[in-house]
Amino acid sequence: MMMPFDRDCFRCRRQAGGALRLLLGGLTLACLVAGLVLMIRWKRPHWLDRESVDAVALQKLQTTELAVSPAAAAKEWPQWFGPGRDGRAPEGPFRTDWKAVPPEILWTTPCGGGYSSLVLVENRLYTLDRLGDQERIVCLQADSGQPLWVHEYPVDYAAAGISYDAGPRATPLWYKHRLYCLGATGIFHCLLVQGDSPPEVIWKHDLKSAFAAEIPTWGLACSPLAEGGLILLQAGGKLGTLAAFDADTGELRWTAGNDPIGYSSPVAVTAAGVRQIVAVSGTSVLGVDPTGGRILWSHPWRTDHYGNIATPLVIGNYVFLSSNYGKGCMLLELHSGDPETRPGQVDARVVYFRKGRVMMNHHSTSVYHDGHLYGYDNNTLRCVNLREGEVVEHWIARDDREQALEKGCLILAGKHLVGLTQRGTVFLAEADPHEFRFRGQREKVLDGSKSDCWALPILVAGRLYLRDHQKVVCLDLRDASAQREASE
Repeated sequence: MMMPFDRDCFRCRRQAGGALRLLLGGLTLACLVAGLVLMIRWKRPHWLDRESVDAVALQKLQTTELAVSPAAAAKEWPQWFGPGRDGRAPEGPFRTDWKAVPPEILWTTPCGGGYSSLVLVENRLYTLDRLGDQERIVCLQADSGQPLWVHEYPVDYAAAGISYDAGPRATPLWYKHRLYCLGATGIFHCLLVQGDSPPEVIWKHDLKSAFAAEIPTWGLACSPLAEGGLILLQAGGKLGTLAAFDADTGELRWTAGNDPIGYSSPVAVTAAGVRQIVAVSGTSVLGVDPTGGRILWSHPWRTDHYGNIATPLVIGNYVFLSSNYGKGCMLLELHSGDPETRPGQVDARVVYFRKGRVMMNHHSTSVYHDGHLYGYDNNTLRCVNLREGEVVEHWIARDDREQALEKGCLILAGKHLVGLTQRGTVFLAEADPHEFRFRGQREKVLDGSKSDCWALPILVAGRLYLRDHQKVVCLDLRDASAQREASE
């Protein structure tokens, strides 16, 4: 017997099914949108950025004195990015007539792979490299390049998942006759240097095993910083964004922040009347009290792949940041918080943010001179007016053949830019915003077949030291009088 057809029941079921399908469709769409947003925030965070300018802060900048400390007088280069950690060579004459007399090679010494720069103290050069399954801390005699000692230890780059696996990234730190060195997989050494004899290991940490440190795609790259008897670096894991170790004992003193780490190295400065460590993580920039790790201020600065590599430049009370991967550059103004409600605190105010333009530093950091920044905007060497946050358009970096200078890195020596291209050519130009004045070059001093001569050159007492994955080279830039004195 057939049951009578119930139209009302059928209609209710159809409506319920339609509502369910609509609900499921809405949930699916919401999941897709949420997934897309998460993907953008992870893979393309700069898509969400908006360019901005604070007109009042920019106007104030036009008349603010941008005071910087004088260049170091001591004839040494004890840490990453120079004695002042600002890309400036110590004071001293050097030859600038490169077109007439190109730099001569004084000596060449073999080395292993790596992107670690060099430090020079007491006529000794130090760097990190890699040979096979060993990372090495290397000491050379600065006058001759003669190897004095090597301290090596095993590493496994494949297990750590390190891309661009030629060797270590971080530059050693010389502090009170000790050498502090961070390898790409997190092996962190403190060595007591005793003349030309092999060093003594004072303490050592394996940051990955001891503190669950995160090994990012391109390896740990933060060059250690000394401040008030502490050694600071980015490591991640249980250490958070920034960690401070006792320089003598290696004991962990404090940690600060919980951001994913980047590849930048911190600086110690006094800004807004407060001594602080300025560090750039993978997602923000922050100022930290060096005595206890209290975060004084922070501001978002997220980049694809957490690819914040350049060192922050602090000029007076201003902090300049620059990152590639479509990010751009930003200038922050630091000022003290309300002394009654927020004593000891610091506020950070965005003066300008240039989205994906003006200056996008990749693996190198800009240098500052007399109101202007000089650096690589991805592949192009540019001059930028810091007070305007705009490119000096008439300043076009070309060599004597009217060819653009290849991508590379820079240091500032007096009023000159000393550059190294990623293909191994060394060049000299004037740090003059009115016109690009090329002063000569020596081509292919290093092996640039892989276009990754990325280790920063250093200039001390008229000698330029640089390296690639095969050798360390010393170029003679001394003037005639200095050469005569050395030969006598």
